[in-house]
Amino acid sequence: MAQSHVQKVYNQRTYDTKELSFIGEQFRDICSALKKVVFEQLLSPKHDASNCPDFVLDLACGQGCDTKKILFWRPKETKYVGVDYSDVAIKVAQTRNPKQNYVLANINDQKQSWTQLLPHPPPRQTMLVCCNAIHYLDWELFWTRARFFGPTYMLLWYVDAEYLDANLAVFENHPWFQMRPAKTKNSYMVKLPGVLSEHVEERKIYPAQIKEVCERRWGQNRVIVQQRSLYDCLELFKSHPLLSSFSNNLIDPAVLTLCKLYKTCIIKFIYSYSEIQRLSKQD
Repeated sequence: MAQSHVQKVYNQRTYDTKELSFIGEQFRDICSALKKVVFEQLLSPKHDASNCPDFVLDLACGQGCDTKKILFWRPKETKYVGVDYSDVAIKVAQTRNPKQNYVLANINDQKQSWTQLLPHPPPRQTMLVCCNAIHYLDWELFWTRARFFGPTYMLLWYVDAEYLDANLAVFENHPWFQMRPAKTKNSYMVKLPGVLSEHVEERKIYPAQIKEVCERRWGQNRVIVQQRSLYDCLELFKSHPLLSSFSNNLIDPAVLTLCKLYKTCIIKFIYSYSEIQRLSKQD
């Protein structure tokens, strides 16, 4: 099967990934620890056993780096499916986590059905995860299809365009995460030294934009949208044993700005699964 241009780009990113700079490693370690803490809040029965998802759909899962973080809290009870458009990344993920289910698919392709991603029997409660990839997605298609799964939670991890717009000069010469304006106002150009050798265009995502589309799609009283920067998350969970060692890293201004640039978004849905199924048929 011939590869599309987009798939070739994704594959090349996987091939080109090299050892990051020291600052990049610091930030990546912080992200890794924070994800474990956030997944604990959403998936560990000790926090809320009645709302503990038994199925996790990991969209744009990449090389499967987050799979073990997700399944750590409920490895036997939780079904997992990772989806990515890079066949190279999927092969790496499957090798890294041989017992898990990964699917090669283009999430933006309207002709591809998401029905195949739903386990049988249907899950009681679902969590959708999309870390560092929501800017690649067909916005309306993504939110329409998300309704089909009747999610209990959705976790998004993204670059806050509002913070970026206000601090663009800082990131134009950042040692690890370099950005500059794009030709269109709705996107920016990003370069990651050691990972991406050239600037690539990525879509801007604003916190207010996510809140607006959630309330429009599900209803204002049916969703709770909670958004925090990584810096705020570190402050909130600073007593957690997984995060206590990272306070000194924030002294480095390059790490601090990245922690303020990235946002976590936890969306809790108050619809029942039957309600979601009914609404999905209207789209």
